[in-house]
Amino acid sequence: MNNQPWSKAKLQEWQDFWESEMGKEAILKMQSIKEQCLNLAMSPTDPNVVSYYVGRASGIDLVLKDIHAGTQALNELKKKEDSQKKKD
Repeated sequence: MNNQPWSKAKLQEWQDFWESEMGKEAILKMQSIKEQCLNLAMSPTDPNVVSYYVGRASGIDLVLKDIHAGTQALNELKKKEDSQKKKD
């Protein structure tokens, strides 16, 4: 995610997509590709090949973390709103 905070509606849309059937399938596919890359990095003796696969896996991991960060941001925003409502 970029450094600009998203609105609650945009975060909700983000979470809805990633929790949908298509979003879950996409996450599973990314996790599978990441694991493949890590497995492929185990065999070669050429450090450039190892670096290539580790780099790809790292990039995929970054995307997965970004997805998680968006859903966490919405959960935190909802908690903040709930605690604010309880104070009022």
